[in-house]
Amino acid sequence: MTKGRNSPEGVAVDALGHVFVTCLGDWVQVFDSYGKYLSSWGGTGSGNGQFSFVNGIALDQQGNVYVTETANNRVQKFNNKGQYLSQWQVNTSEGNEWDYLAIALGPVGQVYVADDDQNLVKTYDSQGRSTGQWGKSGPGSFEDSEGIGVDAQGKVYVADNHNPIYLELPKTATIVEEENLKTQGYPNRTLVLWMENPKMTVNEMDADAPYTCPEQTMGRSYYTGPVRVTLAEARTHRVINTVKADGVEKDIPEMKDSFTIPLTISPEYYYHTVGDHLSKGESKAQVLYLKDYTGQGKALQFALFYAEACMGLETTLIGYSPIQDKVIRYPIVLTVSEASGKAKKFISADYWCDYLFSKEPIQPGSWNYEIDYRGRGGDLVNYKVHFNSTRERFEGKSTFVH
Repeated sequence: MTKGRNSPEGVAVDALGHVFVTCLGDWVQVFDSYGKYLSSWGGTGSGNGQFSFVNGIALDQQGNVYVTETANNRVQKFNNKGQYLSQWQVNTSEGNEWDYLAIALGPVGQVYVADDDQNLVKTYDSQGRSTGQWGKSGPGSFEDSEGIGVDAQGKVYVADNHNPIYLELPKTATIVEEENLKTQGYPNRTLVLWMENPKMTVNEMDADAPYTCPEQTMGRSYYTGPVRVTLAEARTHRVINTVKADGVEKDIPEMKDSFTIPLTISPEYYYHTVGDHLSKGESKAQVLYLKDYTGQGKALQFALFYAEACMGLETTLIGYSPIQDKVIRYPIVLTVSEASGKAKKFISADYWCDYLFSKEPIQPGSWNYEIDYRGRGGDLVNYKVHFNSTRERFEGKSTFVH
């Protein structure tokens, strides 16, 4: 859309729908809401109204335009016609083209500048007078912040390249893994696997010691505690929604909201692993290993596995729903019956299903498999399950033979 300029850097829109764009050629360009070019101002230099490595842009409620530039270490303020009004220094320590100064305005005129060189958010009034700063160290610290936004209630959101922070998560949160959905066509969506105040366990075992059945899903180094999965905006780190990965031990009150997430695990079993063997024959677990479980052509879901003992493997599925623009848990609704027809049928609705997501589908989104529990006094059970894309759930039947 930019007219004869390269590399748009920032964009802002006024109340009339006019689009203001900063471009790397040190210009501000203005377009109407249909993309028709209207005007521009700027040019390279250090004088009033000139720029050197222009970055962010923001508008206040009066339509005034605020522009940041790194080589000149300053914010310049213009009216909506591009007439120069004022400026002030931001005082980055170096001020070169590799720095970035993101800018946003609060609901009552506060100016917020995210300085990625000093790893600070600096605050000013509308006249450029400093009112404070934060972010150098401690909770809410930054490393290479390149985006900032403010909502109507005055909450500030900072996008941080090398130190991912989700400011709406509780202070007790431990982020285990993150996975951006860019490769699946959703670059501004990230899944975050985190736990509330988890307990870490490291079992020192010989690498030749055989795995127990529970270790097949937890490994020998793991976290235990409440598990959460959050969907967040990748650019601002704003939390969109969060789901619990609970219910695997729903009959035990103290275990209802607790789960074990492996940190290292053998690659021979259910979880995907990355990298070389670390110790004890294990590698780093990748729990957020996204696959296309639903058969819709996009790898947007991941499974959790739980082997309490050597008979049975509980599985559940969590993933991104483009329809809802949320992270969701996928219900599994089965009609349960006895093959002879003697027992009465009933409906089972749960988020967990034995072995389901550990099995290869017979076709995308469909499974047909048997589990033989007869060796331990159980039944032979056949599962036929498919994904219902309209209801975003798995449906089918479970038939057992005594």
